[in-house]
Amino acid sequence: MKDKRVKDSDIQKILEYFNKDEYHEAEKLAKYFLLKESENLFCLKILGIIYSKLGRLNKALHIHEKLILINKNDSESYNNLGICYKNLNRTEESLSAFERAINLNPNFSDAYYNLSNILEKKGLKNESLQANQKAVELGSNNPRVHSKFGIRLYNSGLLSEAVLSFQKCIELESNNAEYFFYLANTFLKLELLEDAIANYIKVTEIDKYHYSAYSNLGYIYSQKGKTKLAQQYVEKAISLNPDVGKTHFLLSSIKKYLNVYDTQISQMEKGYSNNKNNDTDRCYFAFGLGKAYEDLGNFKNSYDCYVNGNYLRKKQLNYNIGNDIEFFDKIISFQKKINKYTLLPKNLIMKHTPIFIIGMPRSGTTIVEQIISSHTKVTAGGELKFISKLSKHIFDEKDNINNNSLTQFRESYLDNLKKISNKNIIITDKMPQNFRFIGLITAAFPEAKIVHVHRDPSATCWGIFKQCFTLESDALGFAYCLDDIIGYYKLYLNLMRFFNDSLNHNIYNLDYESLVVNNEKETRDLLQYLNIDWDEACLSPHKNPRPALTASNIQVREKIYQGSSNRWKNFQPFLNGALDNIGK
Repeated sequence: MKDKRVKDSDIQKILEYFNKDEYHEAEKLAKYFLLKESENLFCLKILGIIYSKLGRLNKALHIHEKLILINKNDSESYNNLGICYKNLNRTEESLSAFERAINLNPNFSDAYYNLSNILEKKGLKNESLQANQKAVELGSNNPRVHSKFGIRLYNSGLLSEAVLSFQKCIELESNNAEYFFYLANTFLKLELLEDAIANYIKVTEIDKYHYSAYSNLGYIYSQKGKTKLAQQYVEKAISLNPDVGKTHFLLSSIKKYLNVYDTQISQMEKGYSNNKNNDTDRCYFAFGLGKAYEDLGNFKNSYDCYVNGNYLRKKQLNYNIGNDIEFFDKIISFQKKINKYTLLPKNLIMKHTPIFIIGMPRSGTTIVEQIISSHTKVTAGGELKFISKLSKHIFDEKDNINNNSLTQFRESYLDNLKKISNKNIIITDKMPQNFRFIGLITAAFPEAKIVHVHRDPSATCWGIFKQCFTLESDALGFAYCLDDIIGYYKLYLNLMRFFNDSLNHNIYNLDYESLVVNNEKETRDLLQYLNIDWDEACLSPHKNPRPALTASNIQVREKIYQGSSNRWKNFQPFLNGALDNIGK
């Protein structure tokens, strides 16, 4: 009697075709052998997978459902069924199938990974992260599992953990440019710029057409003040892909436009005019054009481009100034209770001394931080988000304000500060909009120094309007409409008057215009307030080697100069008096 069973050699033939992506040949063999043994599990499974890869999803579903009927305890069949449901957008059924696979085999790494993707699709980010973590813990050697885990960790703000995941990906697949790119992005987010540079360069060695790696290298070198090298990298990125608005905007912030026939200007004009481009790209093209036309002295065209860019960004954010009005009112109403629980210096351990540099965006806070952090005893923290994040709980309800909450707020902040202190006791925190939290800061940090930088109101408001901040920038939704900017500026003025009148804490008010005119005197007075010995390096902030990761990164590489606060007047003819007499 002839043997009707499928042999190992038959299975090997199918696998040889399958592994060479010759799916039609593998399908023919699998169907042929199923004529000999109609319920052969291997042939059915591989046929179901082949149908999925060929996009014949209903046929694949039929095969996987048949496999379940043959063996209801086969975890692999449920996993494959789940994948098929996922491809058919039958999310709930897919979820159930993966959960069944895991119930049958709690050590099924692939099923956990597939489950994590479905949970993410359902918007369950924490659950998705946990399922992905389980897949990793079960020893998956699939680089995609580690890559996705790294991306999810990154998006959750767990950056150090994300680094380890991407390094594992590279260990498993060392010639994949994207894994090096993810790792470089994470180092960039951690502000470990040299590590980021090394990995972006590795990306370009593997994939010489990876325009995003070139663009990001340009961004980093611009932050480090190496503008020529930065321009070379960004121009390389644009040569590879001229259709990305953000890359053009980056180049516009680096270069000085001298020729109306500059090829890049025509590329930006084309990119902005193309309605098929998304609003994000068109927004960046508009702001880039605004800068180019301003350099060339065509202020009318520049103004129109800034208006168009702001319109597109405001549409993306759907900002409502009413929310800020309500929040500022809450700050004032909470202050009386905050004052009641002000921490006493004699009861506190002085771990680090923060210097809070506050004010409106574009008011000169970056240059002030560069001046202070030029001192050998000071570490520049940059724009730290710790205060706004840690304060959210306190501002939820008045009942959340007490000695314990203020102490916890203080300790959490100082713990975060220690991580970036570079062994210095004094650290700057240059988040401008910490002005909203001065009352809370003075209650929790009675030893803190607060430097309030203020600039000509019209120059400040125009500086905000012409700058395209990142979408992730802290609380800057007001920045894309002149009426909103002016309204927010008035909220700021009112709040600063309130704090100056109601707090005993000595806030140092530093006038930007006075700083640039009388640089040495103002710098000496500032350091005296900070109780820091004189350091001649503070007179040359443009030589400060630290990267400046703000919108002012190019300006701070120049010597302090006068007249920048008058540049807004080039646009005065088009403003219909909107920026006149704001601060009065």
